[in-house]
Amino acid sequence: MKINKEIAQQIFDKTRDILNMHLAITDDRGIVLAGGRPGDFDLYSYQAINQRRITEEKGEKVVTWSPLYYEGQAVGSFSISGSLSEVTQETIDLVQGLSQVLIYQGMLLEKLYSLDRARAGFIREILMGGSIKSEDQAGEQADILRLNLRANQAIILAHVSGFQENYLASLNNFSPEEKVIKFEEYISSMLRKIEEAFDGNDQNVVVYFGHNIFLILKGIRGGKVTTENSVKFFLKKGKYLHEVIKNITEGEVTIGIGQFYPGFEGLKKSFNDAKLALEIGAKIWGLGKDYHILDVGIFVSLASISHQRKAELSNQLLHPLLENGELKKTVEIFLTSGMNLTKAAKDLHVHRNTLIYRLDKVKQLIGLNPRSFNGALQIKLGFMLSSLK
Repeated sequence: MKINKEIAQQIFDKTRDILNMHLAITDDRGIVLAGGRPGDFDLYSYQAINQRRITEEKGEKVVTWSPLYYEGQAVGSFSISGSLSEVTQETIDLVQGLSQVLIYQGMLLEKLYSLDRARAGFIREILMGGSIKSEDQAGEQADILRLNLRANQAIILAHVSGFQENYLASLNNFSPEEKVIKFEEYISSMLRKIEEAFDGNDQNVVVYFGHNIFLILKGIRGGKVTTENSVKFFLKKGKYLHEVIKNITEGEVTIGIGQFYPGFEGLKKSFNDAKLALEIGAKIWGLGKDYHILDVGIFVSLASISHQRKAELSNQLLHPLLENGELKKTVEIFLTSGMNLTKAAKDLHVHRNTLIYRLDKVKQLIGLNPRSFNGALQIKLGFMLSSLK
């Protein structure tokens, strides 16, 4: 058993809150995980672990290092402010006992692997891993887990603020084992309720993705489904999912909606869309709303994705404008004029009212108002990004 950053941080937080002590926690190699500068190597920590004894570090501050044991194995170490003569064995035993409970709880979370966890792990591997190489391989494994991945599907993500933390906090009177079991049961009940809200259709796959996020592979029927003609459908289903989850949990719900793309690789693309929509939308406009990838539009320029992907999304967002030569030229000249209606109308050799009519038409076409600063900025960025290769 090894301790990771998450477990180390829990030990640090609990000892600070319960024992009113400030520790540093390292792994079994003496690398600081919490309470100090993460990634630093501490020689005294390493000596304490290697020699399996308490050591004293004398520097600007005197601290005592003790190995951190789990099932008789030194899995890391912790430091307490004070010399060997000042730090009592009782204090060390208290930290050891609290740490062992937290390590045990973390171990249970890793080992308890229900069908829902297996499905979530499988979906995660498809979308983020590299071990599943082909659509056939994915289909075979999906069949074993009773998942339908052969439908036309797009990804919708639902982030529920404080979902996991708040539920676990409500279980203070339960043992670590009971907490894990109850949380698993709670997750399963949430997944079943979401599935029922979508009529139990096997084209819809729902999993808990961790980090307070639910993921749904939402199916769409029809033989001629395209990225363009399915936007409204998935936007509508994203809003519906928001209401469903809002009614069965207390946390603030934020939705990220990806687009449909055909094939096995299309699911990965849709997942990245949904993740971008959720992250960028929440960052710019806040939590509690629904964000389609096209809603965040040109703000994808803030994301660390390829120039080609930025160009694809910008082209899709501005497509109606890019296809209309007259309107495209009108907007370009209007932006070049510094958004000055009189100057732009003169440069275009049209009446001012004609220019206003065209700009209003642009707003209707792409949902961005070139006469507002925000809209003009997005359109300008879109023109730049759409030309990237």
